[in-house]
Formats: sequence, C-alpha cells, structure tokens
Amino acid sequence: MKEKVNFDQMTINYLKSLAIDMINEAGSGHPGIVLGAAPIIYTLYKNHLNFSTIDPNWMNRDRFVLSAGHGSALLYATLYMAGFNLSLDDLKKFRRAGFPTPGHPEYGVTSGVDMSTGPLGQGIASAVGMALGAKINGSKYKLPKDNKMFSTDKQIFDYNVYVLCGDGDLMEGVAYEAASLAGSLELNNLIVLYDSNNISLDGPTVNAFTENVLERFKALGWNTELVKDGDNINAINKAINRAKASSKPTIIEVKTIIGAGSSLAGTHEVHGKVLGKEETLRLKKALNLPENTFYVPENIISYFRKSISERYKKHFYAWDDSYKEYVKKNYNGDYNYFNNIVSSRFNINIINMNWNFSSESKEAIRDSNGKIMVKLSEIIPTFVGGSADVASSTKTYLHKQPDITKDNYNGKNIWFGVREHGMAAITNGLALTGLRPFCSTFLA
Repeated sequence: MKEKVNFDQMTINYLKSLAIDMINEAGSGHPGIVLGAAPIIYTLYKNHLNFSTIDPNWMNRDRFVLSAGHGSALLYATLYMAGFNLSLDDLKKFRRAGFPTPGHPEYGVTSGVDMSTGPLGQGIASAVGMALGAKINGSKYKLPKDNKMFSTDKQIFDYNVYVLCGDGDLMEGVAYEAASLAGSLELNNLIVLYDSNNISLDGPTVNAFTENVLERFKALGWNTELVKDGDNINAINKAINRAKASSKPTIIEVKTIIGAGSSLAGTHEVHGKVLGKEETLRLKKALNLPENTFYVPENIISYFRKSISERYKKHFYAWDDSYKEYVKKNYNGDYNYFNNIVSSRFNINIINMNWNFSSESKEAIRDSNGKIMVKLSEIIPTFVGGSADVASSTKTYLHKQPDITKDNYNGKNIWFGVREHGMAAITNGLALTGLRPFCSTFLA
C-alpha cells in the first residue's frame, strides 16, 4: 500500500531544504531561524495571510513583517513556493547584488516583501504604524450598513498586520515603545508571532534577557498566547485564530528550537553558521527528503499554492464587491482617482497658495510652520501625525482636526507620548500604508 503523504509536514520540510540550500550556496546566512521557525511561517501563509501573487500590491492585503530580518532565506523560500515572482535562479543567487533575494528583506526589491528589515526591533515597531494606518483608513473609507449586503458598516480597509520576531527584537527598546502605544490604541489587527528559542547570537538569552515577556505584554494591554511546541502547526493555527478574534493586539509566543534537526540544534552556533554539505545531507535524510539541491516536487508546490489561492479568492471577491460599490457611490466609479488618493499619489502646489505671511513678520518659524501644517491638514486627506509629547512647543498639533484614539481612528492627531524612537518607526509604518505622516520632537 502506498504511504499517504503528509503534505503539511512535507511542505515545511521542503521550505527548510530550500532555505538551507540558499544559505549553503551563498556561503553565509542564518540557518537557525530557518529550521526553528519554518512551521510558524508555513501556518501563517497557508491558513491566514490574505494576499495576491498576481497583484502583490493589492491595497487590502494582509501585511507581513519579518522583524527578524536575518531569516530572509526562509521568507524567500516561502514566497517562491507561494507563487510570488521569484524563480529558483533567484534563490540560487541569495545575497548577491542585482538579484531580488538580498541578505535582508528590502521593500520594493522583492515581490511580497512589505517592509525592509534588519535592525532588530524596527520591524515590530513599524508594524504598529502599519496596523494603525489600516485602522485610520478603515474608519475613513467605509460603506454604511445595508441590510441587503451587510448589517454593519463595511470598511474598505480591514487587513491584519502579522510580524515574525525573535528574542533579539524584544530586547530592543523601540519594540516596547511601539508595543505600548499599540496596547493603548487597542490595535487588534496586529498579531506578533514570537519565535521564542532562548538563544541569541552570542549565547543563551538567560545571560541578559530573563523577563516574562507575555506578562509584560499583558501589562501593555495586549492579548497573549503561548504555543509550547513550535512544531505543532495545529496549535499555532488555533492561536492565530484566537488572536484574530481578540479585541486587543496579540503576541503569540511559540517555543521553538533554534536549528532544529541539525547537530547544532539549541545552540548559538547555529544562529549564523552555514551548515555545509555533510550536515545538510544528514539533515535532509532525517527530513525524508532527496539529496537534490533546490528541488521541490510539483505536488508539494501545487498543494501549498492551491491552499492559499482557494482561501484568498473567497476573501478577495467579497472585498472587491464592497470596494467597487464604495468607489461607485463616492468617486463616480473613478478607481484610479480613489487609488491615487489612498496611496498619496497626488501633488499639491503649496508654493502658490495664499499664506498671508508678511516679510516683516517676527513670528517664530515654528509658529508659522504650525499654521502651514494646519492648512495642509485641511487639503491633504492622508496627512496625519503627532509629536513625542512636545506639540505645545513644536506647534505641530493640527487644530480643528480630531485626535486618533482607541474609540475613534478617524482623526489626524496622534498622541505618541514620550516615545521618540517608537514614534519614528511607527511613522515609517504609516507611510507604508499610503499615508503622508509627520512626527515631531526636539533634536537637542
């Protein structure tokens, strides 16, 4: 009798194999996260992340941020197997100049990459901005309830933002600054998958990082989940489902083994050390894979892509009906015009506007600038921002515009609090959603 194929497990195994082949071919990379976190990224892409490989810039796609950017080989292998515009030859040129597979993910270079990452902590912090941007746009562009189509207001933007981070990300202060604001604003469309393996580049995290991460996030106003076995994709899947139903942002701690399956598993050495030929052959044998490099059977690829496509299409067609109805009602069916507005693809000639400033004025520049910003906020629909608790001094509060709060995202003033580093990263994330954000603080 022919043995039944466990397609989920074999797809995960081939993801690992592809990524390890990439690292071996390049002569550098990070195999530890590949072998430890493959079940996490597989579960996310197969069962949850809504995206289109045909239109990777679809405005209402879910966003994925690999905050642990050193795990790029795992991401590229996943994108290739999911059907994005990457070839096996691109994977073979991992970390080489001129190819869409750089050592760390780069926005605008690789199809399917939503943000450039590398410096730890920046990814999760900017993802807070992306989640907030989704909330702002969702509150602004929506169809009023219609019992024939839907019983509540239908938001045109209702996507989730997912993050894969590691211990190092959560040691960075910028991550906690941003996470604190995310909790205060109840950004329940933000889901962080924490690859928790208790190892960093130089050694065990017990040497420097002993806090209870989930308890800290609870104190920040987050929902928390714990998956004790990082190979248990059913447990990971259920945790993500609970996160999507939460009224708060969620962090899911997934206990993994760095470099799982290799002879260096559970040690800091496997974090950034190339496995090499002999170790790779031994690993592939243990994973029940052929020795071939850069090889994935067609039935495995088809299974992964079909699973994604069937789920995505249901979500997309339902959204597309609402999108077309909204543009028809509010923009006379001019899709290009609406798309340009929400993406800030427009120009406004502010030089020739009548500002009524006198050349003899002795007004402080920051006071004049404040007046200009207030005027811009009235004519630029995507203009939002705030300060690190210094708006009263920098004059950057947009008077007559609403504040953005957990109860009302349809505003233009963001209260960042005294969180300069988090503010800057969040602003980057806001820009990635199509907004034209600003932030303000003192340089000295």
